[in-house]
Amino acid sequence: MTMAMLSSCKFKKIDDAMFPEEKLYIAAAANGIYWINSVPSSANLPTPGNPSRFSTNLSEGRMIVPLGIYRGGISNSNTVEVTMTPKTDTVQKLIANGQLNGATLLPSEKYNINSALVIPHGQTTGFSDLNVDLNFLKSNPNQIYAIAIEASSSQRTMNPLLNTVVVVIDTRLLVPSANFSYKVDATDWKKITFNNTSSNIISSEWDFGDGTSSMENQPLHTFPSAGVVRSVIARGLKPGAARQGRIPDCYRP
Repeated sequence: MTMAMLSSCKFKKIDDAMFPEEKLYIAAAANGIYWINSVPSSANLPTPGNPSRFSTNLSEGRMIVPLGIYRGGISNSNTVEVTMTPKTDTVQKLIANGQLNGATLLPSEKYNINSALVIPHGQTTGFSDLNVDLNFLKSNPNQIYAIAIEASSSQRTMNPLLNTVVVVIDTRLLVPSANFSYKVDATDWKKITFNNTSSNIISSEWDFGDGTSSMENQPLHTFPSAGVVRSVIARGLKPGAARQGRIPDCYRP
């Protein structure tokens, strides 16, 4: 950066500043093993600034794991090109050392990675998507699959401690579990607030047993009499589960 300073009587040239060396790193590598073993609560999606570890494209049958490459340093000038490369030997070593008990190497034909990543001029981050075959995961319940991705660049130095991420997917996250709790209004025993405690869900549907239903995550419902919740249907990435519960008659006045 070169600047000219003008005054009424002087011209002074200020040379480019010397900044600390800019290093690149994979943000997810800071987690050690990058586990994907639960679906974020539907109450938290979408939440700006709180991205989930993965998303899905159901029509294309893909689980998408975004991997961000960051550059650390004061300057973020110039475009930086980064190469993303699968490292099967890293996973094999971790399995052999007992650091990934129960895990299996994700077959190479069941995923792909955008190998060429660019951090644009003026930006601190670039992203590359790891795409995993969702139908393969669905057809292999109760399995744990792992793959390692290494980042490299001929234009910048990589942080050697954060240049490889090991992504581990537990397919049990594909099976939803339906559950809920509830609270009775202190002034009206027929008015019930429900707390959806289901896990691994992307949506849920409530059947209140009185001819009404709701798609809300935490519904408030007023029953005409002592209520029976026929079910809360939790929908996940595989066919859902349902649970029936009864609101006790003891809340009658």
